[in-house]
Amino acid sequence: MLVAESREHSLASSNAGVTAKDRRIRDLQLQVDEADTVLQELEEANAKRLAMLNQARDQYDQASARCRELESQVEAQNEAVDRSESVAAAAQQAQRDAEERMHASGERERVALQERGLALQKAQRVTDV
Repeated sequence: MLVAESREHSLASSNAGVTAKDRRIRDLQLQVDEADTVLQELEEANAKRLAMLNQARDQYDQASARCRELESQVEAQNEAVDRSESVAAAAQQAQRDAEERMHASGERERVALQERGLALQKAQRVTDV
């Protein structure tokens, strides 16, 4: 009987040890499962951040391209304005030159008319005399 009690006690102790080990294994497994869940959540969050970063990079690239396009348009417009100003300045100079020629031509015509008038007056005096 002593042997049987000893065996029962041994089995009970062994069962208690197995039960404690089982509990420890279950606790560790729960910790592993929790760590896996946290890791998965972190990976999902990182994937979202990466997607947002890629989207932001794409938007930045598009905005940069649009800026370069606008800068090119502004440069072309500035060149067109410069050409227009040059053409306008040349036209104004041509107008001033034309006015000066007209004035000089008008002055020459006035002088020529005065000379004809004087010549006619002399001719009339000669015929009157």
